[in-house]
Amino acid sequence: MTLMPGVYQLVFQLRGSSELDFEEMIALEEELESAIGDLGNVDGHDLGQGEMNIFVHTASPVRLFETVRSLPLVARAMPRLKVAFRPLDGDAYEVLHPSGTYRFTVA
Repeated sequence: MTLMPGVYQLVFQLRGSSELDFEEMIALEEELESAIGDLGNVDGHDLGQGEMNIFVHTASPVRLFETVRSLPLVARAMPRLKVAFRPLDGDAYEVLHPSGTYRFTVA
């Protein structure tokens, strides 16, 4: 996969809407913030329509994902986690996880 230089939005997406789901998302966001260092910048989160999203701005979305995928909370969430990125000024997402063909959207 060849990326053009620039800034990308990397999205970590989980299904859920309960208070417990929200707490899990906040813990995951905090883990990402403390681990990504110079690779990116956590730009916040949103929730709605049964999904929760954590947004990260980065010039290296693949490298950042490979760096954080083994963190304890990320690893625990992997079976339920979707991860995709797009150019910050773009619309189409490229899926990093899980493998397979499906449409990634942010509600």
